[in-house]
Amino acid sequence: MPLRGKTKKEEVNPRLKALLFGDPGVGKTWASIKMPRPYIIDAEDGTSHYMDRIEESKGAVFNTNSMEETISEIKSLIEEDHDYLTLVIDPFTSIYETELEDGIEEKGEDFGRHYGYAA
Repeated sequence: MPLRGKTKKEEVNPRLKALLFGDPGVGKTWASIKMPRPYIIDAEDGTSHYMDRIEESKGAVFNTNSMEETISEIKSLIEEDHDYLTLVIDPFTSIYETELEDGIEEKGEDFGRHYGYAA
């Protein structure tokens, strides 16, 4: 087996991980789109009036409230080369609630089965 020791310090690109939570209108979306090169998964069309600012920050918006599409888009961000530095999901609650509704249709509400579906 080859040796795995390192001879010089590797550069690390630290990533900020944050959850913004607050009342409507306090600036969560505005703060998120001010992050460097944001890729925004928008579940409530809340970014439509911020498109100039998103364009200035070299960002992009993908509109969906589907958990399946959200996961697929995140996988693509992981696997493909791109210039985006920030992932914003705004708001995740809408995506989760849609998943709960699908779970009720698919599994019913007995014993909280729809929560298991959404998890």
